[in-house]
Amino acid sequence: MFDRPFAVEIITPEQTVLKIQAVSISAPGVQGGFQVLYGHAPLLAALGPGKVQVQEAGGATHIYATGGGFLEVRENHVIAMLDSAERAEDIDVARARAAR
Repeated sequence: MFDRPFAVEIITPEQTVLKIQAVSISAPGVQGGFQVLYGHAPLLAALGPGKVQVQEAGGATHIYATGGGFLEVRENHVIAMLDSAERAEDIDVARARAAR
């Protein structure tokens, strides 16, 4: 059951960032981090800034730094509607340190 794929979409106001079949997604809920697997109960959760991690069935992992938003789980379909999402490998470390 824990390796069955389900649909995952990550969207921002500007674009669809990711649309794949995944076996898990972890997100930073405002009341604590959580993970969604196949068969998860329906859920609507507010997300805080942090890391969203998506694991594909083939083993690939997608990691995003996010600026908060909402995540909905319904009938093995997850939609993360985020204020911003930047792939970990695309982050400009010098810019991030200056912004901090």
